[in-house]
Amino acid sequence: MGSVFYSCDPPWLGHRGGITFRVDLPVATRQSDPPAVCREAALRAIADLPHPDVTIWSDGSARGRTEQGGAGALIQFHHLNREETVRAPAGAVCSSLRAELTAMREAFAAVAGLEDGELASTKSVRLLTDSRSGLQLLGRGPANQTMALAAEVWRLLSTLAENGTETVLQWVPGHAGLDGNETADRLAGEATAGDQDSAPIDLSSAHCAGRRHAPCPGAVATEDNRCPPAPGPHAWPRLPGALGVGDAVPAEDRHITADP
Repeated sequence: MGSVFYSCDPPWLGHRGGITFRVDLPVATRQSDPPAVCREAALRAIADLPHPDVTIWSDGSARGRTEQGGAGALIQFHHLNREETVRAPAGAVCSSLRAELTAMREAFAAVAGLEDGELASTKSVRLLTDSRSGLQLLGRGPANQTMALAAEVWRLLSTLAENGTETVLQWVPGHAGLDGNETADRLAGEATAGDQDSAPIDLSSAHCAGRRHAPCPGAVATEDNRCPPAPGPHAWPRLPGALGVGDAVPAEDRHITADP
């Protein structure tokens, strides 16, 4: 099995629900590997996981990695014999990381928002995402989150754990021919055209956008456009709406269909 970056069984939850992050595959892949090789490694990792009640495929998209963010997720409720798709705007100024976390938040919110009887029967969830940096950030644990959106994801994970739900978040390579990942990618792309006014701009995304359009000497964007800390509040122009950090944004478009 791939490396477990962080496994959380919060002490206040006793032995009810656990949360596990996996940021590697059983067979290591490289960016230069053909899609077929990456797909085979991902399918092996997925097959190694216990069959869940719910499978989530989530993805985020941001134009130029700095603007017009969109979040998408395909949620397969195996035990309820139905599927749900989620599209949500992630912000007019938006980093790739924010878009990915928005997709996770919206998907977990859909699961945590099930009716009482349906939620009680949901004992295992797996989320599959191609955002390794998103999982690494969340994998620092709930007490170490400085990004409000990541804290919201952890709040939902804790809600599921209190329900006795085991949750596994597994990284998979993107654009490797995985049907669920391709669907989530399409949904995220569609969400970028949504009403971005309802999505607040967080400061980290604003700083990343500032670096892209007017980089300071030595500023380098990292994976998923995670930028180094800003040199100071005076360094970048203040952007309208930048004070809303991680406010909850309802999914713009949510559809429920029966499994074929």
